[in-house]
Amino acid sequence: MLLATEEVLITLIAGTVLLLFLVIVIITAATRYQNRKRIHLMDMEQIKHEMVKEILKARLEAQEETLNQISRELHDNIGQLLSSAKILVAMGARAMPTPVEELQLADETISKAIGDLRALSKSLNKEWLEKFNFIENLNAEAKRINSSKALEMVVNHPEEIQLTSEHQLVLFRIVQESFQNSLKHGQATLIKIEVHQLHAQLEVKIED
Repeated sequence: MLLATEEVLITLIAGTVLLLFLVIVIITAATRYQNRKRIHLMDMEQIKHEMVKEILKARLEAQEETLNQISRELHDNIGQLLSSAKILVAMGARAMPTPVEELQLADETISKAIGDLRALSKSLNKEWLEKFNFIENLNAEAKRINSSKALEMVVNHPEEIQLTSEHQLVLFRIVQESFQNSLKHGQATLIKIEVHQLHAQLEVKIED
């Protein structure tokens, strides 16, 4: 009877040990599977992040090339046409004993259009933008818009911001797109832009 009891105990102990072993094996396998799954998801997320980054980079490059082409067209073609028109107006004014007021006004208008066109052409040119920082570009854009007298743009900013030229260019394009939307869709008469930087944190606030 005692022997039978010992055999039962041994069997129970062996069964318990085997069960624990199986549980440990299952837990280990499940943990490894979860780790592999987590690593796989992280890899997929990284791949997705890289793909999105490359797509954004390609879109930015395509956009910059388009803007550069527009800049060249504005400067080379439309700029030359306006310059020719200014010369013709000046020649017409000189041919008159007393130039009419309308010709003088036309000459002044064309001169202003040429100046605005040059400023706009520069603001679309990536190489020109990279020579200056975001603050200078933003002030130049505000000056160009304020010269139209159609609305007022007020810019508050620090003396400089700590960003690479590439990031300053991207930021400028984002801000430029934002206030252009305000001009087109919001019929804004006043646009306020505030720039704040605290250590690595940069905040740009646009109100119309």
